[in-house]
This record gives sequence, structure tokens and C-alpha cells, in this order.
Amino acid sequence: MKTYFSALLLLLTVLCNAQEISREFGKVNILDINLKEYAKDKNADAVVLYDLGKSYFFNDDVNGFKVIFERSFKIKIFKKSGFKWGEVEIPYYYEGETFENVSDIEAYSYNLENSMIKRDKVDEKSIFDEKHNKYWRNKKFALPNIKEGTVIEVRYKIESPRVFDFRGWTFQSTIPTVYSEFFAKMIPFYEYTYILQGKDRFDVYETYTENGMKNRFMGIEYNDVVYKCGMKDVPAFNDESYITSYNDYILKMDFQLCKIHHPDGYNRDIISTWPKLNTDLLKRSDFGKYCDAAEKAGTKILNLPELKLKPENEQLEYIINSVKTNFNWDGQYGYFAYKTLKEFQKEKTGNIGSINLYLAGLLKATGFDAYPVILSTRKNGKIKSDYPFLHFFDYVIVMIKTNGKILLADATEPMCPYTQIPPRCKNDMGLIVEKDGQNWVKLNNSEPSFVNYNIKLTYSRNLDSLNCSVNKNYTLFEAYDFKEDYKDDTEKIKKSLLEKGYNSIDSLKTENYLDPQKNYFVKYLATYQVENIENKLYVTPFLNETNATNPLKQSTRVYPVDFIYPFGKKFKSIINIPNGYKVEFLPQPLSIDNDQVYIEYQTIEIDKSHLLVTGIYQFKKSVYGSDDYKNLKYFYNEIVKKFNEKMVLVKI
Repeated sequence: MKTYFSALLLLLTVLCNAQEISREFGKVNILDINLKEYAKDKNADAVVLYDLGKSYFFNDDVNGFKVIFERSFKIKIFKKSGFKWGEVEIPYYYEGETFENVSDIEAYSYNLENSMIKRDKVDEKSIFDEKHNKYWRNKKFALPNIKEGTVIEVRYKIESPRVFDFRGWTFQSTIPTVYSEFFAKMIPFYEYTYILQGKDRFDVYETYTENGMKNRFMGIEYNDVVYKCGMKDVPAFNDESYITSYNDYILKMDFQLCKIHHPDGYNRDIISTWPKLNTDLLKRSDFGKYCDAAEKAGTKILNLPELKLKPENEQLEYIINSVKTNFNWDGQYGYFAYKTLKEFQKEKTGNIGSINLYLAGLLKATGFDAYPVILSTRKNGKIKSDYPFLHFFDYVIVMIKTNGKILLADATEPMCPYTQIPPRCKNDMGLIVEKDGQNWVKLNNSEPSFVNYNIKLTYSRNLDSLNCSVNKNYTLFEAYDFKEDYKDDTEKIKKSLLEKGYNSIDSLKTENYLDPQKNYFVKYLATYQVENIENKLYVTPFLNETNATNPLKQSTRVYPVDFIYPFGKKFKSIINIPNGYKVEFLPQPLSIDNDQVYIEYQTIEIDKSHLLVTGIYQFKKSVYGSDDYKNLKYFYNEIVKKFNEKMVLVKI
């Protein structure tokens, strides 16, 4: 009987694995429900069983052609960590009279209850809209009765008038995908080019002209040309630490309209060049002309005769900081100004485009050689410089040429020095917007940012605690990041220090929070637990202020390691040796200096009562290639080991 049961179980397993997963919406069977794990990724918290997209054109005889996009997908959830896949967002464009319409939403969750498959439908009343920014909204809902083992199915339709922005398709996500397919029906009036990222070819590719009754438009008869592109067994994208954006590496395809074929025989080229794109931007009322209007306004707003008497660096600092002080960023990205200049000046708030194009105009009014620079933020992904597509960008800053130098400025960030752009903008290259130009500027800087630690350690009289005096000095982006995280909230800073292992924190003070041109200081007194074992005192000279573990966890690395900016830490610790004790063990010095890192560690006995321990490490590059990963991980391991190594004081 046991042998028969085992054979039957084996047969059922083979049948389960051999059966093709149904891609027909609504066809959820017992095999889907009983699936316990995905064989090709047994640790996955969920798997996409299928994800199907379809785009085609529809002519309503009133407004011309529209693009209809349909999508359906099925996901199997294995673990609680996969419950998030039961929360669905559908992004769609919405601006004035140009908007997309989301319709025909159907969403179900399937579970096994009392040996029967139970289906729960999303209540239409639970579907709501959320504004993302001026141009985009999200249709959001959560599927009911999500649990371990649930299967979900969703489908919807989007009707779009935006034939110029043909919706792309993503084949990969952070969970594995069994099958993903994009099906497009193209008409002869619009010609598109596409970019496939992450792979050289499709697993499934078909193209053909549909047979049957012909379509007709303005006397032209035609049949749709069909393209079918599919990917099988797509692995999960592992969102590794220290990368720019998921969008830079994900397996996907993007489209760009390159030509319009009019029924009367006239052909219009749409695909641009960088010089033409720049010229078109400068002609726009919400970009180039807005900047010109700001320049004209600047001649009236600024006291130019008085300003001109100052050195150029003081003029520059005054103008940038005056915009930072008097205007507030509303949190919205975008390289176009979302408001007219009059509205912006009156309301004192605006998006990235409104503020930084205004800044460019004021700088020009003062006589500076200033240009807008459009870029793609780290979250948005890197620019593909071979493809002059405007939709790749989502941000604008200002470039200033002065005294033979190139400076970059962003007036939306009060916490940044006036000639530094925030970390979100440090993403490879930006396009300088100048008439008929095609010049790029590097956005990553080479100047390192440091945290400097000055530590003094004294043992209490009965040797039950260490009295610590700690002075931290944050420079450049280390200062910016810390201030962004803690907002100069001393209670929040104190809490974070106690979580690091200090017993108590007293006399905590900060300096220069509101002055980004100066280093940011955090000073405090603290007590720390003494490690006293058999009349030996074990001391970690840098306390808990260095990395306890290596943040580079992967054994190998596919993607570059992007730290955003070069950075490091410098330590100086003076340890008071208590009466009756002497040094038994000091860590050996360490010195590494190459084109990737600089590491230096040494200990010095100043006298019988004092030890001086110094340490510095610096990662010299903002971005390291994947082939550097092995060495980089080794260097980080050395830092963790050496900078946490204990010295030993023994009782005389």
C-alpha cells in the first residue's frame, strides 16, 4: 500500500509540473491552489504564474486614434511576506483634457475552503484614486482574504489618447515570473522603435499581418501588424544594496514614436536628436521662455549695481540662497514649470522645474553663464544617451560656468551647500540645455564626504563603566544625509545612540544645522558597559561607531556598487588607562592604499596612563564595477575586523 501511495503521489507531482499553467482569466484550478513553492526559486514568497499585456489602436471617428492597453495577471502567494502582492496600483496619466481612463477592473482572490475553491471579488467601492503628481495618478485597491496559499487574478483596461507615449512592458519583478508576454497590434500610420533592456532577444517572438476584414481610415485600407514578445521563467530581480535604480537593470522594453505616416502620403519624423530636443525645450513656455521671463524679472528684483560689487562666489551664494530661503519645493519632480512665473512668485511654492528654472533666470540676469541641465534621478534610472527620448528625464538643475570651473546648483534643497546637488540627482550624466547643443555634464562628484570622530574614554573609579566624550563632525553629504534622517531632533538622535549600545546619553548638543556651508557637529557625553573578565579589561577604542558587519553580503555581484559619493570615516580615540593596569595586547597596525580604498589603523602608547588609537578608511570612488566587488568586499571585511578589534588591559 505504501509503495502504491508513493507511486501515485509521484505521478501527481509529475502531472502538476508537466501541466501548462492556464493563461485564461478565471481559470484557477486545484493545481494552482495546491502549489506549495516555485521549483526554480524555492525561497520566493510569491510567483507570477502569468502576466499578459496587450495594446491595440481604436478609432472613435471623433478624436482620432486611441491606444487601448489591456493587462491580466495571476500570482500565487506562498508566504506572509508575499501578502503585499495583494495590494494593486494601476498608474495612469491625467492632465487637464488629456487623460487616460481606467476601466473594466476585475480582481479576485482564490482560496481552498472545505475542499472547494472559494473566490472573493474586490468590492468596486474599495477602489480609489490617489494623486501621485501633477501628471500621474494611481488607481488602488486591495484584494480580500489574502493568506498563505492564496491565488490572485487581476485584469483591467486603460484607454489612452497618448499615441506619442506608447506604454512599455516590464517582464520582470522582485518575484519570479513563469511567463510574461506583450502583444501589440500596430497600424501603418504610427511607427515606433523599441529598446529591450536586460536581454538580447525574446524567448518567444512572432510577427504577422492579420487576415480577415480590412480596417479603413480616411480612404486607406489596412490590416493590423501583430507583434508577440514573450519571456519564460524570468528570475526574480534581487534588489541588491548600492544600486541606482531598479529601472536600470530590470528586464523590460520601452517604446518611442519615431515617425507618423499621414494618409495623404506625407511622412513626419518624430524621433528627435539631442540638439533638436534642446531647441524645442527652449521654445516652450514652461521651460525656455519661463527661464527668459525669470531673467527679465531678475533685472527688477535684484539690486544688480550693488550685487556686482561683490566677488563672484558671494554673488552666486547670495542668489542661490535667496531662492532657497524665499521659495518652497512642493515635493513634485519635473523639468517643466508647473505654474506660470506670476503664480510661482505670488504663491512662493513650486515643483523642481518652477524653482530651478527661476534660479537659472536670476543667475543670467546677474551676468552668470548659467544653463538648465535636465537629468534622471537615481530612482528614475539612468539616461541612455544613444536614444534622445525626453521621457527618460524627470528633473532639472542649473549649471554655472565661473572662473574656469563648472558648478551645479539645486535651489530646492536648503540642507545642501549652495554649489552641491542632493544625492538623488547624482546619477551619471545630465544634458545641458543650450540651443543646438549636445553636451553632457557629470553629476557625480569626486570630493569625499567624511564623519570625523574624536573620542575620549575614561574608566569610572570602580571600573564598572566607561565615561565617554564623543565629538562627531559630519562633512558634505554625510552631513546632508544625517540631517535629512534626524532633522536636528536631539531626542531622536539620543534614541538612536541608545539603540547602538550606550548605557546613557547626556549633554547632547548639535551645531550648524541651518548652515549647510559648515560641517555639522553632534557632541555628547555617554556611559558604556565595561567588559571586565578575570582582571582583564577589553576595550573597543571606537566603541560602536564603526560597522559591526559587512554591508556587502552577496558572494558575487552582477551590478555595479554605487555608493553615490566617495565617503569615509576618521577616528581618534584617547583611552585613559586606570591605575593598577597596564597594556597586555594592542592590535597590529594596518595600512592599505590603492586606487580603490585607503585604510590606516595604528595604536600609540603616549605614556603609561594614555593610549592613542587612530583609524581612517576611505572609499575613493562613488561607483565601483562588478569586477571590483571581490576586492571591495575583502576591504570592507578588513575594516570591520580591524576597527572593531579589542585591546586588552591587564591588572598589574
